Amino acid sequence: MRKIDGFVVNRTDAINAALDGRCLRKWICQKVIGTTNATVVSDAGSFYNLEEGDTVIVVEFTRGLATNSDTLKVAMGYTDQADCAGTFTALTHCYETNTGASNDGNIDIKDEFESPLVASYDRDGARSVCFRLQVNDTSATVSVEWAGYVLRR
Repeated sequence: MRKIDGFVVNRTDAINAALDGRCLRKWICQKVIGTTNATVVSDAGSFYNLEEGDTVIVVEFTRGLATNSDTLKVAMGYTDQADCAGTFTALTHCYETNTGASNDGNIDIKDEFESPLVASYDRDGARSVCFRLQVNDTSATVSVEWAGYVLRR
């Protein structure tokens, strides 16, 4: 049992979430972003809208870049409105992934958080857990996936 950001989190919470169908795995796969501006991704299946009383625990995320000579920057966080609208608040620093010119263009990196990320409806005002990304080329092809579970109190 550990206390993270004021929440007591233990394996029982994760097991109960799995048994109750409250585990989360959200992603985009091989998506061409089409802009070099920082973008909060709101594709169906890539985010989770919190309900009153929900706290989302994010335990890992994976990022991938499938094109040569490109850069992907991505941060996990939440927005203050549903469906990824409103102000984005980052829960991580901005992770950067690069592919070289001679690289085959397929880089995947998985991060498991030693201290899971916590986004709470009540405490933080989080309404949508999501990620923000930025690429250096409008034709860059990216994949991002995150996993966690929902605590209901």
